[in-house]
Amino acid sequence: WTLQDDAEVKAVLRDLQGTPSAQPVALQQKRLPDEPPKARLIEPPEYAMATPAATLRVAGQAEDDFGLARLDWVRTVAGFNDRALTLNSGAIGARTEFEKTVDLGALGVQPGQTLEFYLEALDNNPSLPGVGASGVSHVKVISEDEYAEMLRNRETLDDFLERFEAASK
Repeated sequence: WTLQDDAEVKAVLRDLQGTPSAQPVALQQKRLPDEPPKARLIEPPEYAMATPAATLRVAGQAEDDFGLARLDWVRTVAGFNDRALTLNSGAIGARTEFEKTVDLGALGVQPGQTLEFYLEALDNNPSLPGVGASGVSHVKVISEDEYAEMLRNRETLDDFLERFEAASK
């Protein structure tokens, strides 16, 4: 039967000779609400930087209490339309994971652009499908010169910190 609300079922059990049980057996049925899927993008982090020649690792997972029907990876360059790629569909199960690498050089990205990624999961509830989405990861594309400058500044700061600690001792 299809359970519409919480219910209690009572049954009187009889032994082989037809003698009823002293008390009816009561079974409680609790209807669990269907929660929307939970999607999580693990890599890249919420805010990251990359050079145009970098290779990004993109990884995520999704889960649903009654099972997933589809997992989409949505990606875009800020200011342009989102593009969804279906990673998995059909009888996925209650949990799924994925991992991809993205060669930014092959995509032709330019310094100054911001790439955005997120996951979208659809559950398999036939009467009211739920959709869950991960947070958005923003990847700022920086030039090789900007990256080299960041490394120099970091190294200079590390050197300064070492000298400052030595002088303070």
